[in-house]
Amino acid sequence: MRGRTNVGGGGAAEIYADTEIFTVAEGSNVTAGNFVQYKLTSDDRKYDTGYSAGEYISNSNNQFPKVIPIGNGRYIRRYKNNSENNTYWFNLVDVSAEFNIKSSFSVQNEFVPAFFLLNDGNMALCYMENDNEFTLEIYGISDGFTMLGSYNFLDESVGTKGQTHMTQLGDSRIIMNNGNAYCICDYENGVPTLNFFGNFEITSPGSASAKLMRYGDNDWNLYYIGEDEILLFSCFGNYYNDNIAYASYYNCHLIKMTDFRSTEIKRIEVPSEGTSFYPNANTWGNAFAINGKILYSRGGRGFDVGAGLNSIYYVKSGNILQSNYVDIFQMMVNAFSDAPSSSVFSTKTSMTVQYTKEDVIYVAIEPDNPTYGNQNSADKVAIMRMEYNPNSAMFTTSNIVSFKEGEWVENGHSKYKAGYGQFFENDNGDVYYLYETSKSVAYKKTGRWLMKLSYKNGVLSIGENTGLVENYNASGAAIGVAKQSGSAGQEIEVYVPKA
Repeated sequence: MRGRTNVGGGGAAEIYADTEIFTVAEGSNVTAGNFVQYKLTSDDRKYDTGYSAGEYISNSNNQFPKVIPIGNGRYIRRYKNNSENNTYWFNLVDVSAEFNIKSSFSVQNEFVPAFFLLNDGNMALCYMENDNEFTLEIYGISDGFTMLGSYNFLDESVGTKGQTHMTQLGDSRIIMNNGNAYCICDYENGVPTLNFFGNFEITSPGSASAKLMRYGDNDWNLYYIGEDEILLFSCFGNYYNDNIAYASYYNCHLIKMTDFRSTEIKRIEVPSEGTSFYPNANTWGNAFAINGKILYSRGGRGFDVGAGLNSIYYVKSGNILQSNYVDIFQMMVNAFSDAPSSSVFSTKTSMTVQYTKEDVIYVAIEPDNPTYGNQNSADKVAIMRMEYNPNSAMFTTSNIVSFKEGEWVENGHSKYKAGYGQFFENDNGDVYYLYETSKSVAYKKTGRWLMKLSYKNGVLSIGENTGLVENYNASGAAIGVAKQSGSAGQEIEVYVPKA
């Protein structure tokens, strides 16, 4: 409804409000004294023409994109363009004022490079170009990426080249691994020196015939826990014809490194449902630790009951602990109320679950289940902010916001996979979602797009206050009172409630 205040006339009326300048939105003529509402407009723009979204959730494998927060509104971003063979990009992103790429470089390699932030503020990067050899690169990142040095560590025990991982032990050592094989380097003043090669000697928890398996980038990942302790997620599988796994076995190991040799302290099984199960494989950006707390998904290669379940792994008093699982699908299904909950999500669902800082997690999800008809015909993407309470080991969630791509192909499949993306948040509550769409130039919205969100006063919203107001229409938007009249495009003063 519309109404008028008692502001005006000849009296010195008082109103408990601040005065702000707004631009009258297109299609609206505002009258002084009328209730008006602030208009939030979607703020997404084309970022680049590259793409890396797969056609199915089961094809994402969490292989390439990863974001590490490094403080003061800065992040290191890793990604790959599908149009470029064996090329992996790294960006230094600064969102303290706006989304800004301060520096960038690429690495050519067959396997995705591992990287992490060193305690001295430098970045370490590791990959294998050749069998039996680790390549370690150190970069300064104060104002941009500056390579401080590249080092090769060669030993026959390292094994056949493949996906590598790395982390830091205290302030003075770096550990790199290729499955069970590892190398520990002394590290001081930006310079690593060789010290020791070893083997974790972890064996399969399943059948004796199971072989070491690396299905995705997260398998055999290392996470720093303490001065000389790490968590390692091992993976083994039974195979048909030596290349197709029909069963997989995951465990989480707490390992203490003493005199450069490993001792297993604890081991727990990573839950799985049935065979051909690959945890942490179908959501982007979620296998990363901050201060020893590792965000981990039970989601497997295909769509199953565990796909939307996430928890935090951590160590306390020498034990490996987990938070309660949070069911992302169940929490967000109401954002897609036009479809029954049992049929909203499928293997074509795209989803991101990612840290932006300690205990703060962002989720984006886009269902696509053509088996049950056009369940998401508006091509809607829902976004939610989650916060983890380490004292209660529970998650709290924000409101859910959504945006629509608005394109749909004739066979009922979504044209976009905009649930795949990366999140960046600054201390002012500005949030940026850099999301994937499609490689096809036949679609209206291809490549990568950047959307700005806001998290302020406990409320998540899409877009920013652009200074637009329009006549109140009972939509639930924040309201004020027009101090002046104005037509579309004109600037007017508006009374807004004081905080």
